Amino acid sequence: SNCRSQTTVVAPGSDRVMIAKTEAIVLRAMKYRETSKILTLYTREFGKVSVIAKGARSAKGRFGSSLQPMSHVLAVLYKHDYRELHLISQCDVLTRFRKLAEDLEKFTSAMSVIEIVNYVAHGEERNDQLFELMLGALKAIDDCEKNAVNVQFHFELHLSDVLGFRPNFHRCLSCNRSLDEQRVGTNGGKLRLGNGGVLCEKCSGRGSDHGTISFGALKVLQRLQDTKNPVLATQVRLTDHQKEEVGGILRRYLQSHVGGLNRLKVQSVAASIM
Repeated sequence: SNCRSQTTVVAPGSDRVMIAKTEAIVLRAMKYRETSKILTLYTREFGKVSVIAKGARSAKGRFGSSLQPMSHVLAVLYKHDYRELHLISQCDVLTRFRKLAEDLEKFTSAMSVIEIVNYVAHGEERNDQLFELMLGALKAIDDCEKNAVNVQFHFELHLSDVLGFRPNFHRCLSCNRSLDEQRVGTNGGKLRLGNGGVLCEKCSGRGSDHGTISFGALKVLQRLQDTKNPVLATQVRLTDHQKEEVGGILRRYLQSHVGGLNRLKVQSVAASIM
């Protein structure tokens, strides 16, 4: 496959340089000096890397639109063993997400996915599952005709699984019984974010209270957790209140496990526009 890494050592000595071709998704892009950009990429081969694109902002720049955040690209990198900033020499678009910028909900959901990955990914740790999860979410958001935010919720829920702290929305944390309407009760079970799950009505007095969850929101989370395909997440119907509730629960849960993941910048911007 053309997307697979090709590596060549081109300089011997203490600071080896390796030419590597890898799939990547652009997480961030910043202007640098007169004509260049510094990018944060999440690559399939190497995880999160920082690169400099020399001449990317010049009139005859060879990179075109491939360096925009959310782009899925094939990048050629000159990777140094002992440097944190590498050189990108070529970048070609693999998937064009044409609809993400046309719709505020799509743009906000897709940028939220990108921001979250930038927070949770540590430097140069390969994680194929995370790469596929992010790419699948961006494709599903771009393709969907409605409920783009559901794909973001699906991504956040399955991200916790990839990172090793999957929450349990199907069984009571205390008694391990199935969480159906009879056991949860009409008031909703007590949500224990730190411990990753829900207490049924009978067990709700045990342990510390991390807030409540409505039965409707619990059923949404169960469905999203059982759905592997992010495209199917758009078929789940949520009221505006449930969107707010589910979004808040997932964000607090991720925050409890990932330091520094506060309110996402794109959501603050979107809130100011709406």
